[in-house]
Amino acid sequence: MRVRLTADCTGPWEINDLRVIRGEVPPGIFFNGKEFTGIPRRIGSWRLHTRVESPTCDGVVYRDKDVYLTFHIQGNAPRRGR
Repeated sequence: MRVRLTADCTGPWEINDLRVIRGEVPPGIFFNGKEFTGIPRRIGSWRLHTRVESPTCDGVVYRDKDVYLTFHIQGNAPRRGR
């Protein structure tokens, strides 16, 4: 799995940093400040309160923005020993 935030922007955009304010990333998922990657190890739902710091759209820097992310992990657990 690889998840990176997207934005409604007519030109190039980027974020300075994405911080987790509250909540936990699902087990098996790693967060590097820009994107979430990995293989989930448990089914369930996780809600994160994050803050996008200094988002830039088409060269214009905007105020920090709080974003709520929800991970819904479904499916079967990986088999062990095979």
